[in-house]
Amino acid sequence: MSKTVGMCLAIVLAMSATLLIAPAQARAADDPWQQVLKRDFGTGDDAMKAIRDEVEAATPDKRPALEAKLITVLESADATMAAKQFACRMLRFAGSTKCIPAVAKLLTDEKLSQMGRWVLQGIADPAAEKVLIEAMGKTVGKVRVGIIETLGERRSQTSLAPLARLLGDSDRATVEGVLKAIGKIGGSAGADVVEKAKVIPAAKAMWCDTMLICARDFAAAGHKDRGEKMIRTVFGGDNPSVARAAALALLIEARKLDAMPLIMTALKAGDRKVAQAAAGPMIQMPGKAATQAFAKQMPSLPKAGKIVVLNVIGARGDKAVSQAVNKMVADSDAAVRMAAIGALAKVGDADSVDVLAGRLTDSAEARAATEALATIKADGDVAAMLNLAETAPARVRTVMFDVLARRRAAEAVPLAYKAASDPDAGVRGAAVGALGTLGAATDVPKLAEMMLACKDEARRGQLARALSATAIRTKQTDAILAALTSADDAAKIELVGILGSLQGDKALAVLKDALGSSNIEVKQSAVSALKGWRDKAPMADLLTIARTDADAKCKILALQGYINMIGKIKSERDRIEACKTALDLASRPDEKRLALSVLGGVRDVKALELAVKYMDASAVKNEAIAAGGRIALDLAGKHPDKARPVLERFVKSSKDRRMVRRARQALDKIKKSQTKPKSK
Repeated sequence: MSKTVGMCLAIVLAMSATLLIAPAQARAADDPWQQVLKRDFGTGDDAMKAIRDEVEAATPDKRPALEAKLITVLESADATMAAKQFACRMLRFAGSTKCIPAVAKLLTDEKLSQMGRWVLQGIADPAAEKVLIEAMGKTVGKVRVGIIETLGERRSQTSLAPLARLLGDSDRATVEGVLKAIGKIGGSAGADVVEKAKVIPAAKAMWCDTMLICARDFAAAGHKDRGEKMIRTVFGGDNPSVARAAALALLIEARKLDAMPLIMTALKAGDRKVAQAAAGPMIQMPGKAATQAFAKQMPSLPKAGKIVVLNVIGARGDKAVSQAVNKMVADSDAAVRMAAIGALAKVGDADSVDVLAGRLTDSAEARAATEALATIKADGDVAAMLNLAETAPARVRTVMFDVLARRRAAEAVPLAYKAASDPDAGVRGAAVGALGTLGAATDVPKLAEMMLACKDEARRGQLARALSATAIRTKQTDAILAALTSADDAAKIELVGILGSLQGDKALAVLKDALGSSNIEVKQSAVSALKGWRDKAPMADLLTIARTDADAKCKILALQGYINMIGKIKSERDRIEACKTALDLASRPDEKRLALSVLGGVRDVKALELAVKYMDASAVKNEAIAAGGRIALDLAGKHPDKARPVLERFVKSSKDRRMVRRARQALDKIKKSQTKPKSK
C-alpha cells in the first residue's frame, strides 16, 4: 500500500469514528438522567423537572424501572451530592424495599443522612427500620439524633428496645431525642420504658413531658388510673416547676370534684410556678365555702402560696373573707403585703380603710394602698375615709382628700372647707383640690370669696384653680363677674383667665373692657383669654392690639389669637387676605409658621402665590413649601403650570411620605398632560 493511500484510509476511518461517536454524545447531552448525574446545586432545573414529571406520573408497573435508575444514581461514583439528594427526593415517590440497601449507605453520611432518613421513613417494611437501628449504633451527634427522630416518626414498637438503651447516654440531645421518639411511639411498652428510665438532670424536663404525653394517651384510651399514676409521679417528684405545674393542671382536670387536696398540696409546695398553676382552678371553683377554705389555710402557707391565694381571692371578689385579707397586710414579706393590698381593692370592707391607711407612710406600698382606697366599695367606706381625713396624721389626711375627690364623694365638701385653712400645706392643697373636683354651683361664690380674701400667692393659685374647675363645670359666669367687681389686680388676673374658659357674650364684654386695663398683667390675661375664643367675635380687637399695642407680649398673644381665628372665616379670599395681614405683622418665625400652616388649608391660586413668596425665607421655608405643596395638590388639575414647580420643591424637601407620594402622582399627571400631542 502506498503512503498516500494509507493516509487517505486513516482519514476515512477517523471520519467514520467521528460520525459514530457524535450521535452518542448528543444523546447523552439530551438525556436528563445523565444531566442530573453531574448537576451542581442551582443547575439542571429542566432535567430535574423532566424526571420529576416522569416519576410522579408513573403507574405502578413503571415504578420499578424508575427506582432502578434512581438507585444507579445513588450508587454511581460519578454522581454529585446534588444528584444524590435529588434521587432521594424521587425515591420518596418511587422507592420500595429494593432501594433500602443503597439508601442505608447514606445514613452515616453527615451531608446525606437526612435525605436517606426521609426516604426510609416512608417505607413501611421492617427492613427499613432495621437499617435505621443499625445506623443509629454507628453514629453520634446530630446524625444520630436525626435517626432517632425518624424512628419516632415511624412509630414502631420494635424500635423501643434499642432506643431505650440510649436513655442512659450522657449526651442531652440524644436523650431528649429518644424521649421525644418514645412519646410518639407511645403504648404501654413505651410508657414502661419512660417510667423506668434514669436520665441525666439536663433531660429531666423532657422526661416529664414524655411522661405526661404517655399519661394523656392512657387517659384517652380509657386507662385513667395508669395515666393518673404517671401524672402523680411527675407532680410529686423532684422535677422542674413547669412540669409539676402542668401535671397539677392535668390532675385537677381529672379530679374536678376532689381538687381541693391537690390545690392545697400545690399551695404548700413552696414553688411559685406550681402554686400559680392552681390559681385557674381555684378561681373557677364555685361557692363561698371554697373561698373561705383558701383563706383559712392562707396564714400557714409559704410565700408563693399566700400570694396565689390573695390574687385568687381578689379575682373571686368574695367579701366574706375581707378580715382574713386585712390581717395579711401586716405580713412580714413585702410581696405578700402588696398582694393583700391589691386584693382589698376588690374584697375590702370598712375596716380595710384603716388597714390601707396604715400603709400610706411606706413609700413602696403607698401608691398601691392609695389605688385600693380609691377602688374599694363597702358599707361605711366613705365614712371611714372622712374620719381619717379629719383625725389622721397629715400625710394620711392629704391622701384621703385626694382619694375622696377621685371617688367623687360629695360628703367630703364640708370637711374640705374646714381643712382649706389647715396649718399643713399638703392637707390644705389636697382639701382645696377636692373642692375643685367636688364643688357644686353654690360653691362658686364661696370659693371666689376665699380667693379674694387670700393674700398668700401660692394658696391663691390653688383656690383659683379650684374656682376655675368648679365654675367651668357648673357654668357659673355670673358668680365670676360678681367677684370681679371687688377683686384686686392679682385676683382679676385669675378671674379674667376663668372667663376665657367660660366664654359667652357676658364674658366677652368684660374681657374687651379688660383690654384697656392700666395693669399690664390684667391686660395680658385678657388677651390670652380672648386668644382661645371659640368663634371669631374678638378677631378685630385682637388685630388692633397686634398692630398698635405697646406691649410686646400682648402683640404676640393677640396675633396668635388672630391667626387661630382665620380658619373661621368663610370666604377663601378673605382668609388669604387675613393670612397676608398676619404674615406682614409677624416679627417672629413662630407666628409666620402658624400663619403659613393656616394658609395651607386655602385652595386658591392667590394662596399658592402667597406661599411661594416665603419659600426662600430661611426661617420659614419648610413651612412655606409644606403649605404650598398642600395647595398645589388641589390646584394641579386646573393650574398645572403654577402647581408644578411648587410640587417639585415639595417632593425634594418633605418628609411626609404619604403626601410626597401624592405629589409625585400629581406631577406625573401634569407631565403626561403637558407632553401629550395636541390634536389638530
